[in-house]
Amino acid sequence: MFGGERDLEVYILRANGVRSRVAMNITIAIGVFIFGWLIAAVFENLGKSVRGWLYFAGAILFAGLSRLQDFSFLWLAGLLIYIIGWVDANRVLSRIERVGAAFYKHLQSLGSLDADGLLQKGLLEYKLMREQEKGLRTLKAALDSGGGNAELLSAAGRALEKEGQYADAFHFYRRALPGLADNRRLHRKVTRSLKRLRRRLPEAS
Repeated sequence: MFGGERDLEVYILRANGVRSRVAMNITIAIGVFIFGWLIAAVFENLGKSVRGWLYFAGAILFAGLSRLQDFSFLWLAGLLIYIIGWVDANRVLSRIERVGAAFYKHLQSLGSLDADGLLQKGLLEYKLMREQEKGLRTLKAALDSGGGNAELLSAAGRALEKEGQYADAFHFYRRALPGLADNRRLHRKVTRSLKRLRRRLPEAS
């Protein structure tokens, strides 16, 4: 999926995503003043949670050591680690955007797309290109076409549920569930989502 680009696949299918680069940078800047944990949250949204917590741990370690006598200069090392993490977050997002744009161009060149192609195109529009309305229209076209990869279907369901389009989200989740027998974690998440939507949609009960 997504041209074999692992970072792009994780970002689209599993990470929370970044609504805008400006918002991401503001979040990191605010994090300087509240002990740095927000940098971990930013990397979580990029699908790189382990890297984020490593930056967080390094910054906190040096900040803590700087409180000791004769080690006050170490706060600069903590700040440097944080700044490196800041630059790295922008580098990660730039690469994801670059490979995503290339794969989107490839999808457009194919002309007619099957369900998987439409799902990938719609998710790229919605989550990476931040063209929410366009992405939702493409995802709904995928729903009408039938079939589709289970992980892509569940990601589409999350996007539609997030936008309050519960009926379509329910159909995506329901279609995804049979294909998730070998992915217990995602199977549980989709099952919970279906139960939640059944409470919102009496006609789905």
